[in-house]
Amino acid sequence: MNVTSKVRALLPLQRASHREIVSKEGALVVEVMSAVGVGAANELEALIVAAVNSHEALVAALSAMVAADAAGREISVDEISAATEALALVKKA
Repeated sequence: MNVTSKVRALLPLQRASHREIVSKEGALVVEVMSAVGVGAANELEALIVAAVNSHEALVAALSAMVAADAAGREISVDEISAATEALALVKKA
């Protein structure tokens, strides 16, 4: 999944008040309805935020590694660490 610059400008997403997911500036991005029950809606709300943010972190880290390889330079320890941390976030989500 490619993240457009319009969406990337909203990241990182965060939970705001009850049932709202907002951009870094506080603009409403998604309102999670609780028709499926409070517990399920809470879980869905948390999952959306975690999944989007961890996916973006992983894509950014892997893109940096690909760019390093394409430029013919060795991938740095920091780039490997960033990718490893991002992958851990994805697994956690």
